[in-house]
Amino acid sequence: MRDWHERSLENNYPIIMIDGKVFKIKTKKSGRSKYKNKILYLVIEINADC
Repeated sequence: MRDWHERSLENNYPIIMIDGKVFKIKTKKSGRSKYKNKILYLVIEINADC
């Protein structure tokens, strides 16, 4: 994962698709439950070679 995250990017991506999914995460603080929204992002890049 680290290698992919730190890789160099190409100069041109003609198509980039970005989406996100919201999850409600339950947490407990001081004995009380609380829900917090967290987003999982999905980014797909398509270069000219495809």
